[in-house]
Amino acid sequence: ASDLNDELCRESCELHREVSVLRQLQLQRRSASSAKGSATDSPLSLKRAARAAVLLPRVMSHVRRAVRQVVVPPSAAAEGLPSAIEEAVRRVVVSMAEVARAEAAPASSEETAALVSEKVALKEFSLRQQERLLELELAREKLSFSMQGLWGSRLTSAFQGTLGAEPSSSSTAPPPSKPVSGGQTASSVNQQAVPVVPLQQTIISSGDVCEVVGRKGAIIRETLSLESDEVATIPTGSYVRVLEVGTGESRRARVQVLSEPPSGIGDASFPSENGPVGWLS
Repeated sequence: ASDLNDELCRESCELHREVSVLRQLQLQRRSASSAKGSATDSPLSLKRAARAAVLLPRVMSHVRRAVRQVVVPPSAAAEGLPSAIEEAVRRVVVSMAEVARAEAAPASSEETAALVSEKVALKEFSLRQQERLLELELAREKLSFSMQGLWGSRLTSAFQGTLGAEPSSSSTAPPPSKPVSGGQTASSVNQQAVPVVPLQQTIISSGDVCEVVGRKGAIIRETLSLESDEVATIPTGSYVRVLEVGTGESRRARVQVLSEPPSGIGDASFPSENGPVGWLS
């Protein structure tokens, strides 16, 4: 779980670092493109305006000369014709200047398309990282559940109830063996006749007194967390009283160490201030 958490934090830091680098790169390109556009457009536009200012009087003089040669008799309609032609030519020159100015637009549009593509790539990368983080979270949850099941099996093997381990004192002694014909005894006949009953799993509940039977004993901690502080180590052969049974798959129990073995099985009158109290791990 710690390795997965470290990997998750490391990938998150790398994602934030790459996002910041891409953002700085985008800002640098945007500032460079704006500076380049302002630096190139201003001299170009001034040059074209100067050229148009030089060519426009020449064009208009040629137009006037041609109109005067064509329109020989002066009339009212002919007098307004040169001004109309002059206005039309002026419009044509202005429109041509606007078309030339619009030729510089593809450069800025290409920069915009590049920035948009970078933004789309960054968004896709962010989505992939979010999916990866979700996968790591699911793997971490599965690992935690499997660890809880492992500790639950260790708990059931660490101690067992003395109720199922010791025979009852009220059970009657078996009858003495009697000789029967054929050299067999009554006990051997009974052993052949009685079927074998399978052992049932012991169910542990609050108030039961149990014995620690593991080879290395058992450890009790302050809380349910396996990373909490250790309260005490219980040696093999000690007795504990179950105070609370945890819920979930782990089925961990909160126990109290008994300083002396109980006089009877499940003796509820036994004092409760004997030894340390904690969760068995």
